[in-house]
Amino acid sequence: MKKPRFKNWRLLATLSLLCQTIGGSLGPTIAFADEITHPQTVTVELDLAHQYAVEGTFSDGRPMSEVTVPHYAVYNGVKQDIFCIEPGVPIYNEFTPGYEKNPLPDMSEKAKLVSVLWKEAGTDVDTHIVAQKMIWQEVNGYTLHSIKRSDGSAVNIAAIESKINQAIADYQKKPSFHNSTVKTVLGQSTTVTDTNGLNLSEFDEVVENIANIDYRVNGNQLVITPNANSKESGELTLKKSANTGTPVAYKMAGQQTLMAGAIDKPNTYTIKIDVETEGSLKIKKVDKETGNVVPGTVFHLDFGKTLPAKDVTTDKEGIATLDEIPHGAKVTITEKSVPAPYTIDTTPITATIKSGETISVTSKNTREKGQIILNKMGVETGTDLWNDKYSLAGNTFAIRKDSPTGEIVQEMTTDEKGHAETPKEIANALELGTYYVTETKASNGFVNTFKPVKVELNYVNQTVALVTSNVKGQNQEITGETTLTKEDKDTGNETQGKAEFKGAEYTLFTAKDGQAVKWSEAFKPELVKGTKASDETVTLTLDEKNQVAVKHLAINEYYWQETKAPEGYTLDETKYPVSIKKVDDNEKNAVITRDVTAKEQVIRFGFDFFKFAGSAAGTAETGFNDLTFKVSPLEGTSEITDAEDEAITAYNEQLGFDGYGKFENLPYGD
Repeated sequence: MKKPRFKNWRLLATLSLLCQTIGGSLGPTIAFADEITHPQTVTVELDLAHQYAVEGTFSDGRPMSEVTVPHYAVYNGVKQDIFCIEPGVPIYNEFTPGYEKNPLPDMSEKAKLVSVLWKEAGTDVDTHIVAQKMIWQEVNGYTLHSIKRSDGSAVNIAAIESKINQAIADYQKKPSFHNSTVKTVLGQSTTVTDTNGLNLSEFDEVVENIANIDYRVNGNQLVITPNANSKESGELTLKKSANTGTPVAYKMAGQQTLMAGAIDKPNTYTIKIDVETEGSLKIKKVDKETGNVVPGTVFHLDFGKTLPAKDVTTDKEGIATLDEIPHGAKVTITEKSVPAPYTIDTTPITATIKSGETISVTSKNTREKGQIILNKMGVETGTDLWNDKYSLAGNTFAIRKDSPTGEIVQEMTTDEKGHAETPKEIANALELGTYYVTETKASNGFVNTFKPVKVELNYVNQTVALVTSNVKGQNQEITGETTLTKEDKDTGNETQGKAEFKGAEYTLFTAKDGQAVKWSEAFKPELVKGTKASDETVTLTLDEKNQVAVKHLAINEYYWQETKAPEGYTLDETKYPVSIKKVDDNEKNAVITRDVTAKEQVIRFGFDFFKFAGSAAGTAETGFNDLTFKVSPLEGTSEITDAEDEAITAYNEQLGFDGYGKFENLPYGD
């Protein structure tokens, strides 16, 4: 085998559909699944590691014998297969930068397909070289009958070429339904199935959609769905977008021209589509109770702007029909006249026409019906509730037949405005008769004080479809009352020393925001015990029983807190919680009572002293130990509690004196 000379090399690498890793410091060879674009400038690299001796004939029949290697275009870290299309022109170096992109000369479609699809047959270098052989044959008229590797072994040209040809044939296959016509119905999906074993998802780009239909692919099935904008007939054409693009030639003055491949005439298929765009309407009139048909009923049909309005009359079977209505047309059906003894039903019936279908509607005449409308409010607040703990929504009512304990025929629940009503739709409305409205559950913030209300729903005439009766009712708001009792934490309701409870003030606050409750609140708190210390806020001074109390509080979370301490006590900053909340619907729980006790800490003090004896001359002093001293309350100060009233003098190690004594924890007083 001859050692190759650069001037005899004639390969150019092509774009490929599959990824192939080439050795060296560069990244993988490029793989194309989408549209191919080629860079303007590349470096051409010769693969000296893979040399092949080829033998055959030139286009004029002369024998040829050459050594060739694969060629690559290198750019941005990518190696791209390219192919020789100008044999006989040399490339002088293993790496040749500066090749520029140019238009590809005219050549056969097969050569372009080979330049891309050869990798479907294999990604090895042998297959690459056979692809080069096929391109030479298509472009230059060369015929190769022998390709040998550097070790002298022969490449199986026929087997590899057969695989490449099969890959091209597979690419060019079209679905079995190509150029067929399918009939579809607007608003429905139609499926066509390919029997040629193709993966229809490869045809992934629309060439044209004249019918303006929606479609999707599921394996070997094409699902077609006409939409509101679809035409009655048209075509859908799809193509394979993978590897499409413009094949180019890379050229450099004085050196060989190379081809970078792409498919510029991709495989496509077309399916012709006919769309059914009209449907029909059938109206049937029956007696609601018996189901018997009602002939002679006249209906007015309003199609809006789609069609002119039209009247139709039911035949002896109680049926009226209308054909050739456009798909999607919305029709409003109104009863215009009905034979006696039925009452005209003015409730419109709406229908939407679907192409290829007959839309059937049934109209039922009913007897005159009734409706109860209820409005609920608070006894004190009406509809202007005190806070969000109260609601007019959620009151539930039972509609009982004939008596307050009769059969429950319907139920209703009030909305946030306290409004509730039984259905006004004729099909669900109340039959005429006597009913009692009874409350089964009161809403948040209220107890059930609603009394049963009798309602008469009486017949009016045949033109009145619905008789209404209005009911009003009230429930009592839940309020709260709270009493705070002040005690000494040690002695209970008795004070200590000279301390007293008199003059202590407590303020009621809302727990959420810590704001003092005001007398001017919407719920108007009322004084029960104590005296007002403020005309603005609920701040009370203890009464003679050491209590403060207020009532008519709205549901909420509150707390008492001392805002002025009496003589002899520290200011108690404890928050004494008061929770006013609903217990149940029972009327006896309309007032919630919550009492709290404030345990107060008396002010305590202590003092120490020394007992000394001096000499007659006054020149020396000494402390006396073991002497007992007693502290006694003066008039107006109570007996000492929780403290020792006697102290014995002793030596104090810290001070270094005898005669030291100390009284501790004495309650405030004299």
